[in-house]
Amino acid sequence: MIAIIDRLISATLIIGFMQIPAFIQTYIQILAGHVAELNYQLNLYREAAANLQKTLPDLVSRFLTINDPDIHAIGVVLKQLSERADKLNYQLNLLTGSSAWQKPFHFISNLDFTLARESWDQFQLGLPLTLESFTYGGVGLLFGFVISRCLFSRSSNENRPSPTQ
Repeated sequence: MIAIIDRLISATLIIGFMQIPAFIQTYIQILAGHVAELNYQLNLYREAAANLQKTLPDLVSRFLTINDPDIHAIGVVLKQLSERADKLNYQLNLLTGSSAWQKPFHFISNLDFTLARESWDQFQLGLPLTLESFTYGGVGLLFGFVISRCLFSRSSNENRPSPTQ
């Protein structure tokens, strides 16, 4: 019975770990879509600013200094859009330019929970046949081995009679 549970734990962790690169790839695709849309919107504002012989930061700072609450609110929104675009562009460049081993660390350290939830909604389990997913599967196998040894070595030691009996 222990051998079956041991194999189930290992198989589950292998398959689970093999999903990591696929989920990160789904996240990158969702992220790239958001970056493209933000850049499109900001380019429209840049064109409007250029027609006024200003840059977008000049236009934003002008809106923020005006006492009219309507204009000030537009300045706040433009500033937030610009900051979000910078943050998401940075994250996209970091994820697309990193190695297979760096990617999960960059992913976790820069995770946007809204995009992660959207990625989870779009994610489909599969069995990716890439070197990267097989490598992660190997890591899952090691985790499964360690977990099952920790769980079952304790229980098998408790069932063994002590040498003093």
